[in-house]
Amino acid sequence: MPTLTSFFSDHKHLIANKKLKVRELDEEAIGNFVSFVDEGKESFDVHVSVDDNHELIKLECDCENKKPCLHQVFLAKYISEKRQLYPEKIKRKSSKKTPEHHVLIDNLDEVKLREWLKDLMDNNKAVRFEFLLQFKENSFSAEAIEHRMLEAISSTTNNRKKLDQLQIKNLLNIFDKINKPIYDKIKESKDLRSSILLTIMVSKILNSHYNMIKSNSKKYEAYLDNVFHLLNTQFIEASSEVFSKSIEEFIQNVQRERSIKTRAFDYLYFLRDLVDTKKRLLLMSHLKFIEYSKPFTTPNYSASY
Repeated sequence: MPTLTSFFSDHKHLIANKKLKVRELDEEAIGNFVSFVDEGKESFDVHVSVDDNHELIKLECDCENKKPCLHQVFLAKYISEKRQLYPEKIKRKSSKKTPEHHVLIDNLDEVKLREWLKDLMDNNKAVRFEFLLQFKENSFSAEAIEHRMLEAISSTTNNRKKLDQLQIKNLLNIFDKINKPIYDKIKESKDLRSSILLTIMVSKILNSHYNMIKSNSKKYEAYLDNVFHLLNTQFIEASSEVFSKSIEEFIQNVQRERSIKTRAFDYLYFLRDLVDTKKRLLLMSHLKFIEYSKPFTTPNYSASY
């Protein structure tokens, strides 16, 4: 049997100077093509089947012309050229090798594995912390969150005062993981007062740690700034009365906290540009009474939560 290419080559005179068009070509099964071939205003249903070597198995056309007809030849040409431009890719199933440690774990005695894990966690605070974070049923109270954050700092940094950029990145990733429930609670809570207190609590711990270490990490700085941005939506959506009372309470609480005072007041000036005119006037009336010793420069924050 001829191939698609040789079939077209032998009968190309049939389509010389003919204006034909292939429409709605469909490969119903591998090598089994169905299409409409238009000749002027007339359209014909054409079938072409080929095997794996592109040799013709079947040719059909519903026109009344002598076979092979120009419609079959034109479709054979079209399919042949299409396949040359877009050669069929053979999909090979990749056999993924099972990692050696997976094999060993699957075949180990459970008692031995438990004993080994206990010993590992007794001597590795980071692994122990990750294990507890993954499997312990955690409380989401403010006290529990504070305890877990301090554990994260201790297990990740071993309380070192000097951290490189990778250590800081790992630490911030853990903060995101352990604080996600409280971050979500701050953003979604209908109680703005509660959200403010939680935000201040988280910010105090993070800032206290940052002030202890020797680093000028911009990532850590941005992380600290963005903690206050968790309150953006609630401040924007609060009524004017709730907004005023909440700002007053926010100021009263952060004024007593040296580690976050400057960052917190910078946030309030940033918030000024997010709220409507009435709230902006209320906010400025509170801010003008603050004894704010450091000259203010508008920070360029970008919330990431």
